Amino acid sequence: MRRPSAALGAGTIAALVLTLVPGALLATGPVAAAAAPDRGKPRTGTVVVTVKAPAGVPGVVRLRSGAKVRVVAKKPAGTTTRVKLRLPRGRWTVSAAQLVDDSRLYTASVSRKRLRVNPARKTALTVTYRRAPSVTGLQVERVEPTVVGLRWTAPAGRAASYQVRRASGAQPPAGVSGGTAVPVTGATALDDDLDPGTTYAFSVFARQGKGRWVGPVSTTVTTPTGGAGTEQASTVTNPATVTVTDPAAVRPTVVAGGVQTTVPAGVTPVLGQPWILPPDTGIPTGYLGTVVAVAADGRSVTLAAAGLADVFDYADLSVPDLGEQAGTISGRRLHGRGAGAQAVIACGGQLSEKYTIDPTFDPYGRFSAKLAKYRIFGKSIPKGVSFDAEVGVDLGVAATAKVTAGASCQIDIAKITIPFAIGPVPMLYVLQPTIGGSVNGSFDVSGLGFSARLGAEFDGYLGIGDDELDGTLIADGDLSEPEVTDVSGSLSLTAGMSATLGVGSGNPKAGAVIGLSATLNPLDLSASPYLGGGTCLEISAARTASITVEAKAWLGNWDYSRSVPVPGLDEVVLDYGGSPWRVPSGCGGPAEYRIAEGTLGVDWTWSASCANDQGSCDDGPDYTSSFTSSESSSARLHVATPGEWGTQYDDYPTYLTAPMAFDSWSFDATKTWRQSGWGCSWTSTDETTGPVEFGGAYWQTGAQVLPGAGVPDVALEDYYYWEEDPGEWSSAWWGSLGAWDTDFSNEYPRIPVRSSWVSGGDCEGSSSDEWDHNLEWLAPGYLWSWPEEARRASRTSEATELEGCTDELCRWRVDGSDTYQYRSDYDDYGYQGSGSATVTWSYVIERRALE
Repeated sequence: MRRPSAALGAGTIAALVLTLVPGALLATGPVAAAAAPDRGKPRTGTVVVTVKAPAGVPGVVRLRSGAKVRVVAKKPAGTTTRVKLRLPRGRWTVSAAQLVDDSRLYTASVSRKRLRVNPARKTALTVTYRRAPSVTGLQVERVEPTVVGLRWTAPAGRAASYQVRRASGAQPPAGVSGGTAVPVTGATALDDDLDPGTTYAFSVFARQGKGRWVGPVSTTVTTPTGGAGTEQASTVTNPATVTVTDPAAVRPTVVAGGVQTTVPAGVTPVLGQPWILPPDTGIPTGYLGTVVAVAADGRSVTLAAAGLADVFDYADLSVPDLGEQAGTISGRRLHGRGAGAQAVIACGGQLSEKYTIDPTFDPYGRFSAKLAKYRIFGKSIPKGVSFDAEVGVDLGVAATAKVTAGASCQIDIAKITIPFAIGPVPMLYVLQPTIGGSVNGSFDVSGLGFSARLGAEFDGYLGIGDDELDGTLIADGDLSEPEVTDVSGSLSLTAGMSATLGVGSGNPKAGAVIGLSATLNPLDLSASPYLGGGTCLEISAARTASITVEAKAWLGNWDYSRSVPVPGLDEVVLDYGGSPWRVPSGCGGPAEYRIAEGTLGVDWTWSASCANDQGSCDDGPDYTSSFTSSESSSARLHVATPGEWGTQYDDYPTYLTAPMAFDSWSFDATKTWRQSGWGCSWTSTDETTGPVEFGGAYWQTGAQVLPGAGVPDVALEDYYYWEEDPGEWSSAWWGSLGAWDTDFSNEYPRIPVRSSWVSGGDCEGSSSDEWDHNLEWLAPGYLWSWPEEARRASRTSEATELEGCTDELCRWRVDGSDTYQYRSDYDDYGYQGSGSATVTWSYVIERRALE
């Protein structure tokens, strides 16, 4: 037996013993030195934590020393996360809980379960996550009010046996002895002893041979209620989802863009993990979120708003009556607490002179959505979400206007937010009514009322692949006849509502993921005097609607975010049937229009050319050839005598004509051909040589009055055409621009033209001839060449009421213009050309009422 070293004397031994005896700190000498604190020594050391997991799989490591806890979390992206920690020196224990990702169970191995933090050196720790020999692909293949069926995939390797345990609520059994056993057949289980509208948690365990039970892989199912006409949600959570049902288990705090909450006992938070929070006072409807940050001590997390597919593998949501959620919006809800129940909107003016609007909004609708991420009910449901919905509003508006100088207003109405929950799914219904109007000039009308229903039905599918959505507009409106005392101005009135519905919380700071957006404007009304004023009023009304579906709300991170307009319901703008109405009864019968006076102007230019070996200038290898052509025209005419009266009805345009005489017309044109070959050259020229000779001819102008307008909407008649109003380039172009010979007697304006021919080389010679060319059209003249294509570049038309307008006779000056562009290329006509024409007109249009 070895003896102690002689260097260890009796005094030293005594000092070591004294340090173990109470009161020994009072000792002197070696004892006091041993008890002194380690002044100046570092108190923390460095620990490098490496977390490894397959790509797409998160990870989490927990280090604990007494009450001190530090957590290192790996994001799903990548395979390795390395974090350097500064920890207080001492002993620490290491743990890494198993986790489920994409219905696969992963367990962790740690390089050391205990470590000592030494300030003098760096400590390394490695945690590696690997697939466990558990079931994968856990799916709920059947959900009924009293039945849930499960299916899974066996672990790789030897044949396995299984146990399935069920517990009421959202906390799954942690072991094979917990909860209630569910009968198992092969790799399936069927539980037919459930209650409707109840949440159950199912855990699946697997064992190969006589080994240990591995698991659980769990899911939470809410069974449907089975009742028709009630709100219900049947859901199946993602196996990785954390479902919290007890509000006392967490303390959530709403922060900008999300929620911070404490972690319930027994829960290991993981980045990217879906969470369901229960309703509480801070979040009335509960919250769906994904973990975006884990506190350093692992005791709290930050959640960002999640879409339906982030949290659930299956969801069947139904809201049979949205109107019950919203109720009627009028009175105090529109105008605030201080308003009376029958409050109306007053647009300026004194008590005896004002424009008042009294609106009522009554939202209605229904909504159902079914999310499926795999085969369920024995049927192949596409991966995505299917919809069957109806949203709309019944609108009632009553207005009175007694204004002499004008009034206007646009009322800011507070947004109405309605949070509610369907089972574990928090929902949000947000309504924003809008109302406004204006009066210009003098208006004295009472009892102007309009009732309308505007909405949309749509169904279809949204998901991976092509979207399949289809919608139908629901629209109906009725005008109540007002009492008209005097009207010589104009009135406008607009009313509408935007609605959003979908997944979200009632707290705007937490971030809402809305799934459906609808803009419904049932009323865009305008009223103006008919036939100049007095007591005859013309009222027009239109409605607009737009419906879009937000993919993010339903598909979450499972698909890219996008906004999908519903076909048939994307910016629909329609007039109401019967619009415009003319009130009081008896106003607005058939009337007659005519062109009483006015002027017309046409300005036209065109040039074209081709060079050797191009189009018509391609005369073979023994010739060279070129062609140039240009022409311009400027004509001014006036109405010689008023045109005939034309009867105007409300179902087709009225065509008006009137004879026109020329004030002036200039025309210049030149065409030159040059050719050479075989020792000869030729030049052929045609050119105008003198002023236009009118010869007594005059033209007839044409215009059309479009139906349904008290103030005439006039456009230059479509003259002589093959295709109407070509906004794009078209070969079916105009041969005339607005005028033609009155009796077609060939007394057209004549243009003196000289044709000359000069040759040189072996073919020397010349000739000249003069002749008259009759022009049948104002423009384009195509004297030398014809444009191949044309398009209308612009059109304007504006009517100004003239003084003296009465119920019997009204006069308007209508000013307008059309601009056209022309072109040709080598492919068809053998030359390249371009040009334009501008037609301007200023007519006085008269209207008289028929008995």
